[in-house]
Amino acid sequence: MPEINDTRERLLKATAAVIDKGGESAVRIRDITKACTITAPSIYHFFGSREGLIDAAQAYRFSRGQRELSLAFSTALYKCRSKKDLTELAHRFLDLMFAPERRSTRNSRLNVLGNA
Repeated sequence: MPEINDTRERLLKATAAVIDKGGESAVRIRDITKACTITAPSIYHFFGSREGLIDAAQAYRFSRGQRELSLAFSTALYKCRSKKDLTELAHRFLDLMFAPERRSTRNSRLNVLGNA
């Protein structure tokens, strides 16, 4: 079974990378199969269609971002030693979440939620 999960994971990572660079319209089954050294039927086996692959890759991108953010926050939270530290962390976290340079991340999250 590890090989099946590995193949699925490779497909998700490759598709997420394509979406990160060029959006959903850049996803080509031929390119994904070549990058993962598999055949097209594997994509249809795991995801049913190109759209199913894109939906799963969008969910993967969303969960990846949430994991990274959660890890950073929990690490910083663990270092808080006072109410003041916690308040400062909360302000920094909110500033980060709504910073202009994170606009593409927020748009990505909207894409994922829109595909749900």
